[in-house]
Amino acid sequence: MYLIVGLGNPEEEYSNTRHNMGFDVINKLSKEHEIDLTRNKFKGIYGIRHN
Repeated sequence: MYLIVGLGNPEEEYSNTRHNMGFDVINKLSKEHEIDLTRNKFKGIYGIRHN
């Protein structure tokens, strides 16, 4: 099992900046590995990959 965490700022002013690099990496990895980031818990979003 792996846990990969990507941090960023949710405000629109930080969109497409270095402050959201963590969000960008998580979004790219989730697309490449077909993981839907649709679950919410503790003010965060996550997904589970089913083999």
